[in-house]
Amino acid sequence: MTAAIPKITGKAINATAVQDSVTGVENMIKQFEDVFLAKKSHYIGGSNYISIADLLALCEFEQMNLLGYDLSSHEKVSQWMVRCRGKLEPHYSEITETLRQLGESAK
Repeated sequence: MTAAIPKITGKAINATAVQDSVTGVENMIKQFEDVFLAKKSHYIGGSNYISIADLLALCEFEQMNLLGYDLSSHEKVSQWMVRCRGKLEPHYSEITETLRQLGESAK
């Protein structure tokens, strides 16, 4: 993930800025888990049904995955993503596979 911006801009990696960004992302994920996934339900806000909020958040986390950010240490987010993806199959895999291929071709 840290190589995306320098590759695009041609500028050197600023290690301090990268660490600050990683810290900010980690804080955001914790807040997401604490606020939106805190209730013992399957989806955002305590619902047992997938919602537009779930779809929007899933897209944001999927972008992180596509950039190589490892979310596996965030158990609540990882499990929630699996549940959301399951509700959106087979279409979700088709779309994300296309995006993955585009990402790979840009490397």
